[in-house]
Amino acid sequence: MTQSVISVTPKISIVETANIMLKRHVSGLMVVVDTGKLVGVVSEGDFHPS
Repeated sequence: MTQSVISVTPKISIVETANIMLKRHVSGLMVVVDTGKLVGVVSEGDFHPS
């Protein structure tokens, strides 16, 4: 089964990103610019202090 890719743009806030991850039950999201180019990845580990 193929699932849709969930991504965010660099313009979205970290709070909104966390809410998307919680609602979609995913541990990471790709960060893409308007052209569709991948510029990063945000994961659950980014929310934990080191």
